Amino acid sequence: MGESVFRTLIHEICHNYSAPICEQYQEYFKEICDTLYNTKVGKVLKNNAYGDPGAFTYEGINRLCEFYYYQMHNTFDSMELDRRIHNDKTKGFIWLEDMLRFMEVFSSNRDIYPDFQSFMPQLHGFLSEVVNLMDKYYWPKYQLLFSRVVATYPANGAVVDTNVTAVYIFFSQPMFTGMKFNDGILNQSELSHIPVDFDKITWVNEYTYKMPLSEPLKPKTKYGVKVFRAIDNAYHYGQYPYDLIFETK
Repeated sequence: MGESVFRTLIHEICHNYSAPICEQYQEYFKEICDTLYNTKVGKVLKNNAYGDPGAFTYEGINRLCEFYYYQMHNTFDSMELDRRIHNDKTKGFIWLEDMLRFMEVFSSNRDIYPDFQSFMPQLHGFLSEVVNLMDKYYWPKYQLLFSRVVATYPANGAVVDTNVTAVYIFFSQPMFTGMKFNDGILNQSELSHIPVDFDKITWVNEYTYKMPLSEPLKPKTKYGVKVFRAIDNAYHYGQYPYDLIFETK
């Protein structure tokens, strides 16, 4: 059985148990769901085919059950579990990781909460805090989920010596190193394209992309390159394009 089939199977089995509980608490969660759906994250969910405020409970809590199962049974190693959580957070369930941590209350107090249904009021309280923290915490956190260029060598706008032998691009997220990102010539007549040796391009690690130069840089020249397509380990494209421009002395 492939991993995607396995996950779909676990996800749908969890729905058989979580959906009746969510239906029972539908009115109890209604105000929270409506409020969240009217925030920016509601638009994200809508763009991912969740066109109803009830997705915050029926899909959000079902994902909680699904990932709680993975944790309990050590289904995936920590790196793969993080990747899968990251993937679902990008779909709009930004609080999933925090909610999984919150389940420690459930795990440690089974005498008070003998079953998942008895814990629903506490999840209501958790989502109430999500509403309160959406603008200052969760929405900024969502925007940081996607990879972006955080630094370059040479630095953007820098004036450098001609002895630079490679350009480095540093990303904010672990990147999928099985592919090279697309780079393009900036459409500015005063810029020269960086002379990259495409046969020697390599990933130094998951965060760092190295582009060796095929020839020395020319003095008193402005160089530029556009990073317009790169993919992270969760298989998402990030905040691009990014224009790198620097000059030589």
